[in-house]
Amino acid sequence: MQANAERDLPDQFGRPDARTPARLRALAALGALALGFLLADQAATLIPPAHGASPMQLASIRPGVWFAIAAGLGVGATLCRGRAFRVLTLAWIVALGAGWHSARVLEPAPGARVLAQAAAERAIVTIEGVALDDAAPLPPPRDAIRPPHRAGAMHAFDFAVARVQSSGPDAWTPVRARVRVLVAGEHAEPVRAGSRVRLTGTLLPIEPPLNPGEADRRRWANQSSHAGTIRVTPALIEPVDDASPGVRTRALGAWSAWRASLRTRAARALGYQDAIPRDPLALDPGAPPSEQGRALVAAITLGQRTPALREAEGAFRRVGLSHLMAISGFHVVVLTGLLLVVIRCTGDRGWVEPAVAAGIVMLYLVLVPAHAPVVRAGVMVLALLLSEALGRRHDRVAVLAWVAVAMLIWRPLELFTLGFQLSFGLTGALLWIGMPFHNRVFPAPILPTKARIPLGVRMMLAPLRGLFSTSLLCWTLAVPIVLAHTGHISPVGIIATIAATPIIVLALWVGYGALLLGMIAPVLSAPASWLIEAIGLAAVRTGELFDRLPGSLVQLPTGEPWVPAPLLAGVGVIGLLLVMGTARVRRMRRRIGLAMLLVWVLSLSTLGVFAHKPGIGVLMRLDTLAVGDGACHLVRTRRAAIFWDCGSLRPGLGVRTGPDAFRALGVRRVHAAVVTHPDVDHFAALADLAPRVGLRHLVVGEAFLEAAQARPDAPPAQLLARLETLGVAVHTVEAGDVLTFGDLRLTFLHPPPGFVSERDNEHSLVAVVEPIRRAREPWKEGEPAPLLLTGDIERGAIAELARAHPTLTARVLELPHHGSAHDAAYAFVARTRPEFIIQSTGPTRVHDPRWDHARAAVTRWITTAHDGAATVEWQADGTIRARAFRTR
Repeated sequence: MQANAERDLPDQFGRPDARTPARLRALAALGALALGFLLADQAATLIPPAHGASPMQLASIRPGVWFAIAAGLGVGATLCRGRAFRVLTLAWIVALGAGWHSARVLEPAPGARVLAQAAAERAIVTIEGVALDDAAPLPPPRDAIRPPHRAGAMHAFDFAVARVQSSGPDAWTPVRARVRVLVAGEHAEPVRAGSRVRLTGTLLPIEPPLNPGEADRRRWANQSSHAGTIRVTPALIEPVDDASPGVRTRALGAWSAWRASLRTRAARALGYQDAIPRDPLALDPGAPPSEQGRALVAAITLGQRTPALREAEGAFRRVGLSHLMAISGFHVVVLTGLLLVVIRCTGDRGWVEPAVAAGIVMLYLVLVPAHAPVVRAGVMVLALLLSEALGRRHDRVAVLAWVAVAMLIWRPLELFTLGFQLSFGLTGALLWIGMPFHNRVFPAPILPTKARIPLGVRMMLAPLRGLFSTSLLCWTLAVPIVLAHTGHISPVGIIATIAATPIIVLALWVGYGALLLGMIAPVLSAPASWLIEAIGLAAVRTGELFDRLPGSLVQLPTGEPWVPAPLLAGVGVIGLLLVMGTARVRRMRRRIGLAMLLVWVLSLSTLGVFAHKPGIGVLMRLDTLAVGDGACHLVRTRRAAIFWDCGSLRPGLGVRTGPDAFRALGVRRVHAAVVTHPDVDHFAALADLAPRVGLRHLVVGEAFLEAAQARPDAPPAQLLARLETLGVAVHTVEAGDVLTFGDLRLTFLHPPPGFVSERDNEHSLVAVVEPIRRAREPWKEGEPAPLLLTGDIERGAIAELARAHPTLTARVLELPHHGSAHDAAYAFVARTRPEFIIQSTGPTRVHDPRWDHARAAVTRWITTAHDGAATVEWQADGTIRARAFRTR
């Protein structure tokens, strides 16, 4: 009895023993719930939804099936005892988790289902509800070369739908859902948070992913009852003067208005609100240093972000300081510690200290945007404060595990996010082995000796030592998880964290102080304005300094066919925990941990050799991304990779879509890029992608250079200037030229020397692309071309090709000019007799009936706007395989 009592007492570091039943129960429940989510999610990816299901429905196994299984397991658990009871209880939690995940994530809410059906038809709808925030200007694209401005949404706000007009003017259907409102143009009376308005516009659906690496936004929409996006004009926004809006609508409007006014007042207290331009075209990332400093302090205290911080955010992300830039558990802990210090200055208040601190933290959560990291951090801190206020010695790891369970029940998709895994995983590791690890890094002397270091110096070194050991532990355990999610890691992350954390803490202290004074009396916060700018700018410059160091970012290969990311991350984390455990960890467990780390390292090194290459037996592979109105082809062999055009009329290809897709495909390096002609939808993304993929050669035609020389401020000239700073060599080609990159050969067929046309499209480069094989002669006239890439050729170029190459045929053809339908294009496709056609286009040219006669004559016709990204593989035995992302 005494031994058992001693086992449950706290150890010498003031923490409960790791073997307490409370901790084991909480961790087991968390693991079982997570396993249920994984089972339901995998079932949805393996088994497609039933025919005729809602566009937002992803569940293959309906929630009722899972809940029925859970009911059976629950009855069985009540009839058993001992180990059988525990096993059946865990299985019951697994089934409940699978059913809850299916109901919350894989199927739309009833209200959202009604609007989702209208969005799938892109119907014009009339809805009424409450604006959840102020209409704010959309920030400009982050692309280095922005596509030409097109008339579209200029302002946006979130909207809670109360009812939708069904059949007639007076026929309304109650609905509970949310939509995103995009307003085109300026409006005289901006929509304010809490306003009850009526909107009429086109409801757009939430599209499924079209490219590798894209997240399925339908899952997140189902979780938040989001039904789509509605495009409106200012004239179609009408105030609603109904005297009886209902209790829920009235309460939601009052809450939204109060929260928005509170946030506006807080932003003004930091001198930040007046620095935000209302014109979205004036939001320039190259903001002055003073604005960058204030923007950083506002970002880490209020969660408000503008393009002024885009460069700094990129630098912080690359050196592993993203958690300092966005509000996370670190910021809430700093706020809580500051509050406790202030309260304790008034005396020993006992349970009042954590209770008052918890109340202020709750008010702070209302003040900042309700993003997942903020809510996650706030709930975590509130739970720990509540456990302290109750006066009992709770196991903090168990409390943290139950908080994680509550967060997953509220938002199941948090399980799959990097933020959730790092927040709860690293916090739990610090509570579990943080102090033992610190004592192993800085061991205390066994016997008291005469101090050689003065007391004041030791007091200053103590927090620095704690910061170092904490940073080392967190960075080491985060490496496998970060690699699984992002594919890169920063070796200077530990040093950068140690250098930047004190500055960020100081900025938080000043920001919170100015915020408190400004909320009470705005005049009192004015003297802190210059201090906010100085400290914020110092933090920005610190992140940029470490970002400029050589080797600050190491990119490791990943890829869907090669990396089982969750398994690989789990092996690395468990191995590190076993190796870095306390002194009581047995020698055999350490050996197992070392073996798991060896497997993890060998897996990464193996990926480095094979991840970026086509599969075994594949001579050449073509990946065409779905980029809307534009084109982006990637051709790879065992020793080479090239882009054939890379651009789009919609932003984001070079910033998010392309990097995510190429990382999922295992692409590390692209040796060269061919730009067919000087239209921005064929090259805009290269300015952002070139440094990411290590581009070394650019191949263009004479028309591209002439366009760049004619207008030095035009996109072609911007691309050449950008690539010149990166050391990219520019090559000019014409018909008859042959270029070789590794084992990839390009034979250019158009335009010939002296070709004249007033249209840029007619000057598009046309080439036959083939892999180089030792026992095979290069492609010759009269043979089917393995791959014929055509750019945007039209009537004149097609006629020139017919004259110069009358016997030209191809096995795989890029449909000219995105599928523009005319008689010359029909004749060109009929003459080349392709087996496979790749059509890179937007939704306007999908399933054009004028191409039906040609579509019936080919083996496979892949249209990116409908089928998603296309993949074509040339096998060593001469066969060709083609597949689309949506049907994969």
